[in-house]
Order: sequence, then structure tokens, then C-alpha cells
Amino acid sequence: MIDFIVFVLAFLYAMLVLAFVIKEYAIGALASMGLTVAGIYIFMSGIGGVNNFLTDAIALITFAIGVYILIRATGEQAVEELNGGN
Repeated sequence: MIDFIVFVLAFLYAMLVLAFVIKEYAIGALASMGLTVAGIYIFMSGIGGVNNFLTDAIALITFAIGVYILIRATGEQAVEELNGGN
């Protein structure tokens, strides 16, 4: 049986893709916050009771993507707001 964290990851990555498609910074920031938390959770607990180097790599990649997108999305939104929305 598939663990609940797999469904959470699929939902968060789908939200991230949706944010890129419709170019909405807020949805991208929320999805990236979720990916950051999910990466920490996977690193500590593993996926489906399995906690090895593969799950640690998945956790690290998920965490890194979440942090990068969060910094990038909020930075771009701040620059857009400072430029007056142009």
C-alpha cells in the first residue's frame, strides 16, 4: 500500500506545476513551503517505513527544490511589487 506521504508529494508537485503554468507566485510559495516540510519529514521518517540512502536523497532533493522555489518566487514577487507591477 502506498504511504500517505506519496500522495502529499504528488499533490505538492502538482501545485508547483500549476503555479508555473498560471504564473501565480502565491501558489508556488505555498507548494514550496509544503515541499520543504515534506522533505524534512521524509528525512526523519522515511517513505513507507523505509529509511535508507535513497529516501534520504529524495528528502534532500525535495527540501532543496522547496527552498529554492520559495526564495525564487518570493524574490520575484518582491521585485514585481517594487517595480509597480510592470
